[in-house]
Amino acid sequence: SYYRLKQVDFNSDFSYSFVRAVNIERAHSDLQIFPNPSRGEIQLSISNYDGEIHLKIFDLQGNEVLNLVGKEEELNHQLNGQLKKLPNRMYIFQTKAGKKEWKNKIILNN
Repeated sequence: SYYRLKQVDFNSDFSYSFVRAVNIERAHSDLQIFPNPSRGEIQLSISNYDGEIHLKIFDLQGNEVLNLVGKEEELNHQLNGQLKKLPNRMYIFQTKAGKKEWKNKIILNN
């Protein structure tokens, strides 16, 4: 991608910076949550991890809506039972597994 900045002074004069090439490499995540948007059923998968997973779900106002703990298969079962009870909107999934932590935006559209 290519970017440049526009600076506007208080007197409305403006100038542009030089064009810069920016290469953003996306980090591979061990966590997969799919499908997104979801119709009430989600699969949460963490590669190369077999321990306990802590999942907190927040609404966009920062209120904790759900708090689940368990191994992957058990957590998915609990999660899908609870998601069908939640209203349609966007949520923040905060997932912790061992020393790793992820935050993902998930859209629920039952």
